[in-house]
This record gives sequence, structure tokens and C-alpha cells, in this order.
Amino acid sequence: MRSRSLFLALGLSLGVSVAPSVTAQAASPDGEVSNTPTRTDASARALIDAVLSGARLDFAAADRLYAQAVLADDLSGVYGRLDELSAGADPDRACRVAVLKAVLEWRDGDVDAATDTVSAALDRCRTTDAMLLRGRLLDIQNQAGAASVWYERARAQSDDAQERALLDRRLAIIGVTGRRPDALSQLAGSGDAAVANRAAAVLGLLGRPGDAAALYRPRNDAAVRYSDAVRLADWAIGQGSPDAAASSAWRAVEAAATTEDRLYALALVVEAYRTADQLAGAEAFLAHKPRGPEVDQARLDVLLELRRYDDAVAMVQQAGDAALRERLLGVLRAAGRTTEVEAEYRRLIRVQPADPRWADGLAALYLEQGRSDEAVAVYRSLAVANRARPDVQIETARKMIAMGMGDQASRILGDAASTPAVAVAIRRFEVETAIDQGREADAEAGLRALSAAAQGDTATLVTVAENYERLGRQDLALETLLGVQASGGVLDDDQQAHIADLAFAAGRPAEALTRWRALWAGTRLPARKAFLQRQIIRAAQQTGQLEPIAAELEARIASGAADQGEVSLLVEIRIAQQDGAGAQRAVRRYAERSRSGEVRTLEQLAAVQARLRNYAGLNASLARLAQVDPANADAYLRRLIINVLRFPDPAESDADRNRRVDALMAQMRAAGKLDDVEAARFAASIYASGYRNAEALVQHRRALALAPTDVDALLEYAGGLKAEGRVAEAASLLQFKAETAPSGAAFVAALNGLLDVLAAGDANSVGVPADLSQARLGWARRAALERILQDGDDVRLSSLVGDIGQDRGDPELQLRALQASLAVAGDQKPAVLRQLISLTSASETGAGDPVRKAIYGRRLVAMRKPYPPEVYSDIAQTLLKAGDVAGAERAFALMGDIGGLVNVDALRGQAYAEAGMTREALARYRVALLQDQDDLDLIAHTAVLMEQSGQASEASALYWKGLNSLVQRQPTQQASDALKALDAAQYAPTLIEGALLTWPEGETQARIALWRQTALSAAQRSQTVGAAPATRLADFPRLALVVAINQRLATFLNDDELETTQDALLAPFRDDPEARRALADVHAPAAGLTTAAGQDWPIVDLGRQAATNADFDLALALAFETGDRARIRALADQAISADAPWRAGREKGVTQNQPPMLVSLLLKAADLGRPEVVREDILAPLADTSFDALALYDVYRVDPARFAKLEAAAGRRLLSDDVLIPLLVSRGNDPLPVAGAGPCRARRAAGPAPIHT
Repeated sequence: MRSRSLFLALGLSLGVSVAPSVTAQAASPDGEVSNTPTRTDASARALIDAVLSGARLDFAAADRLYAQAVLADDLSGVYGRLDELSAGADPDRACRVAVLKAVLEWRDGDVDAATDTVSAALDRCRTTDAMLLRGRLLDIQNQAGAASVWYERARAQSDDAQERALLDRRLAIIGVTGRRPDALSQLAGSGDAAVANRAAAVLGLLGRPGDAAALYRPRNDAAVRYSDAVRLADWAIGQGSPDAAASSAWRAVEAAATTEDRLYALALVVEAYRTADQLAGAEAFLAHKPRGPEVDQARLDVLLELRRYDDAVAMVQQAGDAALRERLLGVLRAAGRTTEVEAEYRRLIRVQPADPRWADGLAALYLEQGRSDEAVAVYRSLAVANRARPDVQIETARKMIAMGMGDQASRILGDAASTPAVAVAIRRFEVETAIDQGREADAEAGLRALSAAAQGDTATLVTVAENYERLGRQDLALETLLGVQASGGVLDDDQQAHIADLAFAAGRPAEALTRWRALWAGTRLPARKAFLQRQIIRAAQQTGQLEPIAAELEARIASGAADQGEVSLLVEIRIAQQDGAGAQRAVRRYAERSRSGEVRTLEQLAAVQARLRNYAGLNASLARLAQVDPANADAYLRRLIINVLRFPDPAESDADRNRRVDALMAQMRAAGKLDDVEAARFAASIYASGYRNAEALVQHRRALALAPTDVDALLEYAGGLKAEGRVAEAASLLQFKAETAPSGAAFVAALNGLLDVLAAGDANSVGVPADLSQARLGWARRAALERILQDGDDVRLSSLVGDIGQDRGDPELQLRALQASLAVAGDQKPAVLRQLISLTSASETGAGDPVRKAIYGRRLVAMRKPYPPEVYSDIAQTLLKAGDVAGAERAFALMGDIGGLVNVDALRGQAYAEAGMTREALARYRVALLQDQDDLDLIAHTAVLMEQSGQASEASALYWKGLNSLVQRQPTQQASDALKALDAAQYAPTLIEGALLTWPEGETQARIALWRQTALSAAQRSQTVGAAPATRLADFPRLALVVAINQRLATFLNDDELETTQDALLAPFRDDPEARRALADVHAPAAGLTTAAGQDWPIVDLGRQAATNADFDLALALAFETGDRARIRALADQAISADAPWRAGREKGVTQNQPPMLVSLLLKAADLGRPEVVREDILAPLADTSFDALALYDVYRVDPARFAKLEAAAGRRLLSDDVLIPLLVSRGNDPLPVAGAGPCRARRAAGPAPIHT
């Protein structure tokens, strides 16, 4: 809820109150402090005298005095001068001097010294300033009772009306949060309506809605009428007063300026009666109000929730509002009036024949009833009505195929192909459908026909080539594109480059090299030129042309004919040859021939040296650039300083390196490009990166003294203090800034900074003492409430109170604060509601608050915002668990409005299943499956629910269907369609495990006979496609999956025929180690496995597979499943050992694929590991490595949600900001690591053991 970027976004001014500058030297008109050195015996003395000359202490002037002292490095001198002035002075002056010194000590973060100083002064005098300061110093340390004594004394003595009002507010807040619950009511009783309303807002935040409502005085101002009414409605709901709440909410309806505001207010009307268990009262209330679109919608929702279906149907049928009329279908379904649903669909089809939604709905209804012929007739009518629109024809066919009506769809498409354009579009669709279904022979035949029919149609032929690639037939794709080119077809540069890619993949690198060089010569875009350079080098390396090309380029440079692009290519070639000297020589020679000038030459040379990691050479180039290009010297010197620290010279001692950095810093300041504040902040960052923390703090402090209004300077200094363990100082400084803030924005910024300082860090951070944190947070809560009492509440202050509640461990305050902000949140109400839903959701650290989550979810649903489906699915699940089926269905209906991109019935099924409503979930899944019978996710979920419901026979048939469908979808040979491989990894484990666990003994022979046909067909197909003979099983995904499934079946059934089949499947791959392992596994002794292992036979079987195949992911899944900590620790050690050499090589520039084991381990641990297992068996050994932060950063990039789970299990932050931010900068563009397949959630939380192909 907080971040430093928030402060920047606010555009804050964090200074002190405006006051005339004492001298021109002391401060500029805008509050910036002069950098002119001061001497205690001259200008500083004058400033001290000026501060002391006022009738009352001026905090702004004191802050300027402090800044001058810091810049002159003479704070101790100022303290000494004040001590001199105090000695022998009269009591009044001595007291004033002591108060000034105490303020300076507080500003310096030394609250103890400030307390001692002012306490000693109070022994001699009792000025208002002294008593007020004593109270403040006690207050910020959370000694509110003692502080109030001094505040009361100061108030009694003060003659400043504004100061007395401030103290009245402060004393009231101390009282109401302490032992005087009526303090705010008393304060409000003596003030005007504004004071009363602000006091009521504070009482509402403190959880006293009744007292708040009694105190609040609604205003007549139209601008605030809505927020007043919403606030009062919320409080009345909290009191359990439905009539009062509904009355206030209706006033909000009348005052609302937008539809969104009216919808929210109507949600409060309904909530008022629902919370009091009087939902019928809401319907009666709305029935007597003037009708309107929003009111009618809200009343209809209530009727449905009350199950008054007849009234709901009558209301919709009589409605004149089109949006309400569109809800008739849903109302009729809820009422169970199927005949009327059918009639309404037919009416809508007549009225809107081009809208396919109604035909889809009617066809699905017929399929639910088993009336498939009528469903086909509906689609046929839709196709006839849209004969000239190929998009509608094709979408109609797509829907029919998904519903299992593929043959009928083909006939309809055949009838529709009335023009050549429609015929081509339909044929393309048929080809793509065949590819999706794994009918590769049909797809290839269709592509041949399409090619013949599309001669001269470049766009269609490019699509043909793309589909050949999906089939893994790169040879045919290349042939197609070359044919286009030969016939004069125009191909763009991307397509030309793709021809080169295909040629290279087809084993024709020389042709690819020629094409890439031609494209490279013709392009002027730097990024594209760089890409083509890499391709040229790749092909040249394979053809042995690297050195000849380099020689050709060197000759062109020598003759003066080369351009910059050719030099860049030569440099890349020399780098690829690991010839750093040659790369630098190319740059220098080109510079000599082209007269580029020393600056340009050095810049190019520096770029090459950085690529080569030649830091000594790079630093020399940067140093020289700073000399010859003084206009940009500061940029070169910055980079040089960073290099010296980031890539230290091992021959240079730490002391010498520090002296070198200091000299470079002085040189950079002398260049004069940075202002004093920027220079100080940069110096601080450099010293901090060099672990010279004391010097970094000096510079942070200096930057803040130079620019007391600079939020970043304040936060960086406070963060530096915290990093050094000086948390109390940092907190005291921020409290000083908050106390003296000139504006609400400045106050919020200072308190947000305080919360960041008090926040617990990770294991590598300095700890924050709990007593200190709680004390300062206690003050922060009172300070924020006081600010509301002073300025009134807004979203910013309410959010701040919520943040304080979160950090104090007070979730009730956090929720009340956010809920209170809804009254004034404007168009941000939906965002606040989502935040409240998140806070009340169950998490790793708690069960959440489902009652409140349902309340906030209903409010969000009422606002009908177009959020992603998962938002409403989550709300629906919560409402189902609360027994609110009608509310859940309203949430589901909103998902249906988002572009038709989701199968709402599938999401309904998932939500019902998560809510434990298995029967209802299964019904929804059956309906969803009717609409998309080949959806593997639906098949898996439906089969699992059938199995859990005792419908083993149906579940078994569905598992077996899904498994065979998955096999058919896999390409015969490796292709560009990665999604199919992901399908195999995700669904095969669930489907095979389900098929085995529900295996029907009576169907074994029939199933195995069909399976053997499928398996042998896959083997035959693998030997008849492509130009090259089969060598590796992994190159043939369909066959590899068949082999893996066949292996499981043979082991489970102990079937000799399947073992013979396995021999035949693997015969062409005898030299492939993977195939040999599969053969060894299937012929391993398996007799008696299922009986000897009892109910655990799947685990035993999988364990044997993991051992035989050295399968890390499978072994890991089993270790977590069985809770074998010794095995988990051994696997962690194995993963770390595999990662170490790869990371060492990467730092040396070696490019290799990253081993996936460590990332898989950490991701799996996030999902399944108990906290003690994560901490002791995984993170502990990882912490002993030099790359623990990098490994954790990999997880952060791959899956931030699981990284958060890992942190929750660890019980600490795993990557501090100081570690994470540099990694984001330096490693943000690294390739994402590849982990093993994620857990499939269809069967159980841990996921089934993966099946490996």
C-alpha cells in the first residue's frame, strides 16, 4: 500500500513552514539552503540570534539553522555557542536557548538528548514553548498520558488561538484513544458542524459507528451530499439499523452524479436489510421508490435471491428497459421454465438473426436435453441467414465441432462455400481444425489442395507455410515460401528472414548465410541489424566462413570503403572468435580511415571493451573521454566510478581503491554538471555501494540539509540510518518532519516514510526493536487521526490509517479505514473494494474473513465493472460458501459479459467444486463439456468429480477419452506448436493416473486392442514423415507420449502384449539413451507390483520410474508427497550442485542452457513445502552458496506469486530492496529460466506425479 514511488507521485513539499530568510546567505527564497560555508563565530551566530529574537520559537528558522550547521560541519559548534549563551543568562533567555537546542537535537534524531535538555530547562522556567516541546517529545515516544499533562499546561498558558485549537484536538485524540471515550463528543459539542463531522469520522475509524452517526451533521452542499449519505448508511449498517441505513443509502442514490455511484448506493440499500436478515424489506423498500434502470436491476436481484421467480419474470416481461429485458433468459432458467427459455431464444433469433449468442444458447439447451438434431438445425439456420459472411460460417462450425458435431459442421460448410473467397476461408479453417485435432494426414492433404487453389495468393500461401510448420514439416514450409518467391510473390523482410531460418533448420546453412547477409546489407534499423549479425555469425560458424568474412571486412576497412555497420559486424565476429584484441583493432583502424575523431573512437572502443569485460581498458577509455569531452565528463566519470566499485581490480587494495574513488568524485564535482544536491546524493549512493556507510550517511545528511523539501533526500537519509541500525534516529527525524509539515501531503509523506523505517526487513536487514516500533506506531495512529480531525478525511489519510493498522497488527483498523474511504473514493471505489476483498481473502498467513469478503464482493458485483473472470469467479466462490447462490450467479453473469472469451459454465463448475458443492459442480461441468467436448481441462475436472462422486465407470470412460485425445493432439514430429507439448506435460499425469485408478476390468481387452492400434499408428507415422530418418525419440512428441503411456499400462496390467508393443515402438531408437531406459523399465520385474504394494502401488510404481529414469522432477514430487525430508535435502543438494558450474560459466560469458532443477525445486517448495522444510532443508543449503540471491531472483521473475509463498514459508523477506533493485537493473533482460512442469491441480493440491515423455 506504500512505496517510495507514491511520494514522487504526490509531488510533495516536505519542508517546514514558510518564514522570511534570516540572511540571504542562510536560505534562498524557495527554502533551499545556501551551500556557502558558515562559521560559528559569524553568520551562524547571527542566525542563532535571529532565531532567539522572536517572541516564540520558529521551527522553520531552527531547521534552517540546523541545515547551516550541517553544511559547515559545525553542529557541535552551534551547540557550544548555545551553551555559552545559556551560561549566566537570565532564566527566560536561558530557557529559550535550551528549547532551541532541544529542537536541534530532535531534528538530529537524538530524542533522549532533546528530552534531557528541555527537562533541565523546565526546572528553571515554564514557558509555553518549553512545555509544548516536552509534551511533543513524550508524545512521539507514545507516552501519551504524560504528554497530555504538558499539553494542558501549555494550552493554559498559550495566547495563540490556533495553537490552543491544535492542543484541543491533540488532547481529544489522546483522550478518545485512551481513558476518555467521550473526549471527541465534548470537543465537537463546543465547535461547529465541520468539527463535529470530522470528529464523527474519527469515531467511525475507531469502530464506534453509533457514536459517529449521533455526532454527524449532514450538509446541504451538493458536492458532499453523496459522501455524507454513504458514510451514514455504512455506520447505520454497522449499528444493525436497516431502516436508517436504507434511508441514508437512498439519499445517496438521489444525490449520485454517476451510474456507478447510484449502483453502489443501491447495493448499500440491499445490504442494510440483508445484514439484518430482512432481505424482503429491501424488496419492499425498492418497490415503493421511483422506478429506473438501476433501481429495477437491484430489485430484480433481490427477487431472485428471495426465489420469488414469478414476480421476477413478470417484472422483466413488463419492463421497457432493454438491458433488463435481456436478463429474461437468466430469470427463466432460474425459475426452471425450460419451455419459455426455448421460446425466448427463438424470439431473440428472429429479432437479431446475425447475433450468434442466441443460436449458441439454444443449441446448447437442445444438447442438454439430448436433442442433437434440433441443435444442428439451429446452426444450419444461422449459417443460411449469414451465407455471405465467412466469419459467421466458420465460427458456427467451430462451435459445432466443440460440441461434438464435426460431421454436421463439415456438411454445413460445404453448403456455404458459394464463392472462391468463402471457399478458401473455409478450407483454411478445416486445415487448422485437423491440425488441432491431430489429424495430420488430413491436414497435409488440405494444405496441398489449398496451395493448388491459392496460386498467386501470397497471403494464403504464407498461411499454408505456417501450418506446415505447425505440423513439424519445415521442409514443406520452406518449399512453399520458395515457390512464392520464385513466382514473383512479394515477401516482406520478416518473411525473407524466415526463409533463411527454415533453410538453416533444413541443413542448408550456406543458403541461409547468403540470405541473411543480403537482408543485413539492406536494413538500416540498428536493432534488426544487430539481430541479423547474430544470425550471420551462427551460419558462418557452421559453414567455416567466419574468417573469410572477417578478412573481407578488414579489407574494406583498410580501403576506406567500409561503413559503421560493417565495422560492427567485424567486431561481433572477433568477439565470437574470442579475439578481443582483434575487435579493438577493428575499431581503431576504422577510426583512422574515417577520421571519426577521438571522442567517437573512444566511445566505440568503450562499448567493445564493456562487451569483452575488459574493465581495465574500459576504465582507461572512460578516463580519457572525461579529459577530451569535458561537456560530458560527469557522465563518463559516473560510469568510471561505478566500474571501479563493481569490478574491482584484484591487485588494488581497498584503501587505494577508496582513494581512487574519492579522487574521481572530486573530479566529477569539479566538472560542475551536477548541482550540490545531486552531487551529494550520487556520492552517497557510491559510498554505500562501496560499503563506506559512514561516509554515505554524511552525504545523505548533506543532501537533506541542502534541500529540506526533497522527499527522496529525506527517505534516503532515513533509510541509510536504518541500515546502520539507527532506527530510533530515523524515526525521530521523520516524526519531526511530520510535526512541522506545512501541508497534508507533506504530513502523509513523512508518516509513510516512518512506516517504511519501522517495517521489519529480511534476515539480512537490521532488526527493528518491537517496543520501539509499537511506540512510534502508536503515536503515528494518533497523529493521523488528529490530522483527520484537523483537515477532514480523504482517501489519502484513510489509507494511511489503514497502513498504520496493518503495521500495528490491527487488521480491524485497517479494514475500517479502507471501508471509510469508500465514501470519498469517487471513481476509485472499485479499486478500494478489490483491496478490501484481497485483505479479507484467505492466505498463507490466515483464514481471512469470509463474511466481510462476501459483503465487499456483493458491492463490487453491484457496480458491474469489467474485471477479469478470475475476480468474479473468486467472489462467486465466496458467495457460494456463504449460501448465496443467486449472488454467485450474478457474479458469473458478469463473466459472461466479457467478450465471450470464457466458458462461464466451466468457471461455475470450478467455483461450486471449490465451495464443496460437488453435485452442483458436476452438473455445471457437464454443461460446459457439452459446449467444448475436446477441452482437456474440462475433461480432467469433470472426470475427477465423477470419480469423487462414485461414478467410476463414467469417470473411467472420460479419462480414457481424454488420454486418447491428448495423444492425437501431439504432433508427429517436433513442431513450432509449443502449447501442445504443454498440454502433454499438464494433463497426461492426471489422465493416466485417473484411467488406471478407475480401470474397468471388463473392458481391458477392448481398450488394449484399440490402444495398440493407436500406438502402432503413431510409430508408423513417425517413420514416414520428414526427410531425415528417426534417431531420437524426443523428436517425435506423439510417439514419445505413447511410449510413456504404454509403459505405465504395461506395468499396471502386467501385459505381455504391451511389452511386445513397447519393443516395436522403440525399435528404431535403439541408440537413443532415453529409449534404452524406457525398454529397461518396461522389462524390469513388475509382477505383483499392484498387490504387493497394496493401496500405495502408484507411489511405488512412480518411485521405480524416478529411480530408473533419474527423473528429478518425479523424485521431487514423490519426496514432497511422502514427506521424506532426507530425500528432499538430498535433492536440494543435487540441484545446487547442478546449478553451480552453470552459474560460474555464465559469469565468464559461457552461454549454455540453465539446468532446470533448482528453479523447479524452489517452485515446488513454494506450493508444497512445510515452513520448516523450506527453511531447513532448502533455503539453508542454498544460503551457503554464492548465488543464493540469483537463484531466488529466478523464482521472483518466473512466478512472483509463488515467490511470495516462498517468503511466507520462510517467515522473512528473501530479497531486500537493496539486493532486488540492482538485480532488476543488471539482470532484468536475462532469459527466463525453465522449470519443470507445474503441478496439475485437477486431482489433488500436490498434483499427480508427472508423466515424463
